[in-house]
Amino acid sequence: MFEALFDAIGRIYPKVYSRQVRRYLLYANVSTDPAHFLGIVLLASLALGALGYQIPAAFPKNGVISEGWMGFAALFILTPVVMLMFLAFISEKRTKLLELQLPDALLLISSNMRAGSTIDVAISNVSRHSEQPIKTELEKTSRDLVSNPVEDSLNNFAERNASPVLKNTIELMLFGIRSGGKMADLMDDISHEIRMTSNLQKEVESQISLYKMFLMLVVMFISPAMLAVAANFVVLTQTFSARFQSQLAGADLSAMASGGPAGQLIQKMMSSENQSQIRPEDMVLFGYGMCVVSSIMIAMLLGVIENGNSRGGLKYIPMFLVASLLVFHFANGFAGALMRDMFTGLF
Repeated sequence: MFEALFDAIGRIYPKVYSRQVRRYLLYANVSTDPAHFLGIVLLASLALGALGYQIPAAFPKNGVISEGWMGFAALFILTPVVMLMFLAFISEKRTKLLELQLPDALLLISSNMRAGSTIDVAISNVSRHSEQPIKTELEKTSRDLVSNPVEDSLNNFAERNASPVLKNTIELMLFGIRSGGKMADLMDDISHEIRMTSNLQKEVESQISLYKMFLMLVVMFISPAMLAVAANFVVLTQTFSARFQSQLAGADLSAMASGGPAGQLIQKMMSSENQSQIRPEDMVLFGYGMCVVSSIMIAMLLGVIENGNSRGGLKYIPMFLVASLLVFHFANGFAGALMRDMFTGLF
């Protein structure tokens, strides 16, 4: 009963999002039906949105949308996004571990084939002594080989995983099978090339680690602290302007204007047209928004630097968001108290 309900609800989501979820569920080796999973996500979004409606949101009232509805919309939209990011993180972690285990598995398969085993028997033997996640993939491939051709079974192995290394390996193996080459020697060469590529990637990662640390330092500490100082500087200038205007409130502005350029400047500053329309609350809200935007952008940039793909940086977003928002919150309070102590005598 509940499964049918979840399946019906899950079909409400757009097809683009549904395809992404289906793909990441496959890559993460999660056997849950995509429609069933989407139904659970939608109900969780509604439940968390209802909770967000009860919690006062950190947005000023604008007379059109209440704070409760802002909280509902935020959590309702963020819940499926976070779930997709979680699935992407699991699939990426599983893919990296699979690529790490692939060279050893190829060597074991080639050793079995040199001992006289066929490729299906060799894969079955290696699957018994392997570790997850490649153990599960070899077991599935071994079962496919019982009833399907070798080419189809190996292609299914590649399609179940998001690893470009695995896909290239399967293509080379299929080419060797079609050309009648020595598969054992070919798999030894592929294993050697994968190890060399992996070592080269580690060297590159060690060289760019300094850039990664600098970007992390900027997004988690430097940028939030500077935003906090800027927000409090606006408060400081507005306070100074208000005190200055209150002290000149009883002065004759027409007499000031006739007193030369300085008097005209003071009269212009006192006019209502030149009063700042920026509120301190707006600057604080802007600071929080910039922390969120910079965290997402820097995380995607790190993904491009590490893997050549922005999706690889999704795992950094939660850490960057929490750190930058906390630093901005405490730096905002500290900068405000510090500026009040430093400039109290001027007012």
